[in-house]
Amino acid sequence: MLRLSTAVTRRSGLTKSKSKRVASSSASLRQRVKSYSTASSISHRDMSSNNAPKLHVYPVSPSQFTSEHIKHIVDSGPFPAQVVSWIRSDHAGETGAVWIYKGALAGANFRSWIAGRRIPEPPTSPLHSHSTSETLSNTESAKSTWQLAYDMIYTHVVAEQQHLDLMNAVLKPGDRSALVGLWKIAGWALGFFPTVFAGPSGLFATVAAVETFVEEHYMAQIILLEQTKTFPELKRLLEACCADEVQHQIDSAKRYYLTSPTQTPSDEKLTFYNSLGLIGKCWFSIVAWGSEAAVHVAKKF
Repeated sequence: MLRLSTAVTRRSGLTKSKSKRVASSSASLRQRVKSYSTASSISHRDMSSNNAPKLHVYPVSPSQFTSEHIKHIVDSGPFPAQVVSWIRSDHAGETGAVWIYKGALAGANFRSWIAGRRIPEPPTSPLHSHSTSETLSNTESAKSTWQLAYDMIYTHVVAEQQHLDLMNAVLKPGDRSALVGLWKIAGWALGFFPTVFAGPSGLFATVAAVETFVEEHYMAQIILLEQTKTFPELKRLLEACCADEVQHQIDSAKRYYLTSPTQTPSDEKLTFYNSLGLIGKCWFSIVAWGSEAAVHVAKKF
């Protein structure tokens, strides 16, 4: 019932017609991201009352999903095998994402140690990912490129851990990928080596490439659930996680432009790809291809 065609397009893993729908839906989602901070605060106030959360009013931020929301999602099952395979790939992806930032932190610390720089302490209250783009004003250019990298690592990893916690709550242990250890190693390596060998701009380009694919991956699932009108609670959770990933892509692209003054800033992923040099485009495509291959494997094992 919920099966995608095996024909894939370059970098997206979707048929051409589905790619157009994903692009259209992603553009709509990107427009909604700008209003999420206000909506999140309203939703949070509603959920912070002494009354039980109103499940028909779903939070727009993954951090605001409560145990009641998760129970409602789980109780809407059982999910068919196709949906379980999607969630399994999401769980594997979020596992890899957390370890990307662990690897990036190790790489940044290694470069700082080599250069004799002080390693910044993580903030006591990291900014939520929806607000990071608002902090990237002109004053950010005064920061060192490594400080920009540390700021992104400390902020993004919090959101990715929230996503992973939600996937852990929704997906039964027996349905999770048997290759979780591999996804951790792959994620760590993907964060560590670009950071060590290419510095902050390498990390920012890598994250932008990963998040470009992840956005398409989540949107494919969201579109399928919309078309079949099934599991609306699960769809809302995927939309909330996807919105974070969209913001991470925008944020990493902006940080890349701050470290590459010759580039033209843009929030649009295709423009970002086109702004890269030959090596950057090759790396972008390798990361996207690797992410797509990992998804296919995680769905099965």
